Amino acid sequence: MDYRQVNMMKVVLLVSSLASLLLLVAAAYEENLTGDWRQAQVTYKVKLLETADGEGARRAASAFSIEQKQLYLAELGTIDRCTSCHLGVENPAMVDAEPPLAYHSGDLLKNHSPDKFGCTVCHEGRGRAVTKSSAHGWYDDGKPVPHIDTPMLRGDAVYTSCGRCHGQIDLFGGGADLFAGTNGGAGSEAKQTQPIRLASITASLPSATRLAHGKALTVELGCLGCHQYRGRGGALGPDLTYVGDKTRHDYVFGHVKGEHTVEQWLFEHFKFPQEVSPNTVMPDMSLSDDEARDLSLYMMSLHRKTAPASHMPSPSVEMVSGDIVQGDKLFALFCSACHGSDGYGTTMRAGLWPSDADPWGHDWDARNVVVEKRNNLDVLVPSLNHADTLATVSDHFLYNIISNGRPNTKMQAWSVEGGLTDDEVTLLVDHIRNWDVPLPDLASVSAKTGDVRVGGALYRANCAACHGYSGEGGIGNTLNSPTFLAVASDAFLRDTIVHGRPDTAMPAWRGFDGRELSDILAYIRQWQVRKADEAEVLTLVEMDDSAKVSVDIGRTLYKANCVMCHGLDGAGDLAPTLNTQAFLTVVPDDYLVATMVNGRDGTGMPSWRHLSSEDVASLIKYVRSWQIRASKPDAFYNEVVAHGDWDTGKNIFVGHCSGCHGLDGEGATGPQLNNEMFLRHASDVMLREWITYGKEGTEMRGFRKGGQGITELSDRQIEDVVSYLRLLERAGHDEINRVAKSPHGRPENGMLIYAANCVGCHGEHGEGASGPALSNPNFLKYASDGFLMATMAMGRRGTEMRPVKRGPQSILGLSSDEVNDLVAFLRSWEYENPYRDTNETATPHRFVVPWDLSRAQELFTSNCSGCHGEEGKGSWAPELNNEGFLAAATDGLLQATIVRGRKGTAMRPFGRGAQGLSDLSSNDVDDIVAFIRHWSITAPSPMTLPAAHSIDVDLTKSNHETTSSPVTSAMESGHTQTNQLFKNPQPSQAKRTIAAVVSQVQGD
Repeated sequence: MDYRQVNMMKVVLLVSSLASLLLLVAAAYEENLTGDWRQAQVTYKVKLLETADGEGARRAASAFSIEQKQLYLAELGTIDRCTSCHLGVENPAMVDAEPPLAYHSGDLLKNHSPDKFGCTVCHEGRGRAVTKSSAHGWYDDGKPVPHIDTPMLRGDAVYTSCGRCHGQIDLFGGGADLFAGTNGGAGSEAKQTQPIRLASITASLPSATRLAHGKALTVELGCLGCHQYRGRGGALGPDLTYVGDKTRHDYVFGHVKGEHTVEQWLFEHFKFPQEVSPNTVMPDMSLSDDEARDLSLYMMSLHRKTAPASHMPSPSVEMVSGDIVQGDKLFALFCSACHGSDGYGTTMRAGLWPSDADPWGHDWDARNVVVEKRNNLDVLVPSLNHADTLATVSDHFLYNIISNGRPNTKMQAWSVEGGLTDDEVTLLVDHIRNWDVPLPDLASVSAKTGDVRVGGALYRANCAACHGYSGEGGIGNTLNSPTFLAVASDAFLRDTIVHGRPDTAMPAWRGFDGRELSDILAYIRQWQVRKADEAEVLTLVEMDDSAKVSVDIGRTLYKANCVMCHGLDGAGDLAPTLNTQAFLTVVPDDYLVATMVNGRDGTGMPSWRHLSSEDVASLIKYVRSWQIRASKPDAFYNEVVAHGDWDTGKNIFVGHCSGCHGLDGEGATGPQLNNEMFLRHASDVMLREWITYGKEGTEMRGFRKGGQGITELSDRQIEDVVSYLRLLERAGHDEINRVAKSPHGRPENGMLIYAANCVGCHGEHGEGASGPALSNPNFLKYASDGFLMATMAMGRRGTEMRPVKRGPQSILGLSSDEVNDLVAFLRSWEYENPYRDTNETATPHRFVVPWDLSRAQELFTSNCSGCHGEEGKGSWAPELNNEGFLAAATDGLLQATIVRGRKGTAMRPFGRGAQGLSDLSSNDVDDIVAFIRHWSITAPSPMTLPAAHSIDVDLTKSNHETTSSPVTSAMESGHTQTNQLFKNPQPSQAKRTIAAVVSQVQGD
């Protein structure tokens, strides 16, 4: 560079320096001598002098200096010069002055002194600026000043700053931010998982009504279904925890039609989400202008709490320790955005939606709630508030789906990504379950009042697809077995129908009313042929022995049918002793006839109505052959027992009788007394006789004074006890569910008996294999101990369940003690989850066996792939080939869904006779379920005993085909279920049994 160029550069530098200096001098002059603040202060000083009401005030006004005012807030790290113009904010004399000299509105300064809080912490703007446009961030025409991130808040928007300090603004939580949140945020709070309090989501600040409404809308619209807040919520949209800290430059305004401010961007985003953010999954909720504005302001209020603790108000006690939110609020917060506020989703046809099924508060189109596109196909959101859904899915399923989600879909794992606790998921399940159809009047249900013809039509339309047209069984259990019908009471059948069996193929049929239930029971009972006529039996008993009715015939019948429970020669065993004179001399023949023919519901005494009148008469003759003393005279039965005090009788019963007969007379080591059938046929004098004198040869001692019993009761006290028993009869007159559950065996012994003899058919944990599930909660809830004992003693004719109680037809020869131990072990499953200590699926259920997967694939392709996709995914219907779904769904749920369908949705029934799209047999349904199950890698199906039809199919194929067996084919194609059989180094007895069957099939 030559000398001339250097001089030129110096000149340029000098000129530019002088120009810069002149600009700085001009700016300093304008800011300090001619700025807006100077005129405001001059005006303010004049007003001070005008309003001064004393010499002291006038001197203070005269001493007011015209200079820039400044608040240095060291704790907040802020300098505010706002009071250079806004001079009257703390002067009540300026209440009528015009801005900027006006007194601060309201009484907020009482707790927010400017000396402590300043101005911009609430009003935002640029605190160090002293010109109006720079300080406010707005031009006089209302347009925003460019490049100012935080312009001053206008109108109700000023309340959005309250979120920097006040916990009432938070949707919930906020404790992690109370101290200058250096590491605050959703991530750190997710580890705390503090419960959400009801007060926290309803709390609001005085006067901040728009924020309160916006907060309520956030809950009602289910914003957290897609957005996270403090570690809880969905992952489809941005985290909302500190969305209020975003400035104008964090948003893209390319599609915003109004002014380029945060408030306007949020407003238009809520009004027209697709226009402001193309390709967003945010649905158009058709919000009004006020709703969109309130929601926008609330989002702007969600700030990080950066102020020091000295500036933070103490959280209210209610917000910290009040009631936690229940399922309805949790559902509104996290689920309603997709499933609708009432859980109707989008899978039901619009014409079937209830009139109030409106998640957004207005008429809506189902497509507005679709949240996912898969291969350009709209994926519909399943309906939860749906009778068929709730009848089929169990609480286990709902809990697992909510907790673990469905991978690779928009249904996330709410216990992981969503941040919900186990208790919160349980509350959600309870809320969803509250949508169940109300129970019908169960007390009115009885087979005696039902219409067999109507019941047949209902059965064929709803039950035959699983249980067979004649009750022969299939997917469901055999119903036409005479021994089953002899033991199953109307109450057991009714409750099984109404409540179903969770996680099995038996759904809950709550849609039937009491009359229809009675009709179905009447139809089922028609398989239980009634041969015995009570009047005819009584006549035959009075006649001499003949070729058809005799003691010898009765002896043979007793040994074949009764000895297992009542013992040899009526000495008692599982059932009470019959061979005692105190019993035989007191009971009349009609008592014996009624007990034999009708049984005793809820106990182990079955109904022997399928025996002929001659056989029942012969049995009674045989029982009477043990009687050596004369029966009570007719005058005995005509006596009247004085009416006692039932309240006193109850106290006596609890104190002296409950130890043997149960606290409520439900039975224990002694017989069940709280039984309608027993109390109907046992007269007062019979009850008084047994209480007074007991029954020799049994544990029943006499209670009369001087009788040397356990205690001594007066005649009046005995009458009180009889009155209490009669009260039990009246109290239960309209109720047929008397389930005795008082096992007095030893469950630890029963566990060994079960492991040695029962797992092959019923599964290691009672989940079911070739036999039904025994650990199912609804089975144990409605099956009495007597039902279990009678089934073990009698077996179930027409099925593989043979008698196991010691007797002429027993296959195991269990003693009565062993039966009681086994019942006690089964009963323990009602109170303890048998899967709690295992590594297997947390939902116990019975798996189907994958025998013919190639045929199953053909069935799936022809019946299911049109909606669910050829590989169970990729189409518009819910994914079946999904690990989260398969881990939660039992084979029973899949069976029930295929057979029953979902009324009002695209999922039609496929069960035979269900009038759906196809008539699939039980075998077809099982094969499809096996094919669906084979997709699972993490939750494979264990091998269990095959159904008989599967063995027959494979035996036929192995005899006529040269190809490998289905089991071999499954192994070669890598199906996890079959591989489990050969990879498990310690197979269960069920798996060892199936291995033998497989070997036989392949060998044959």
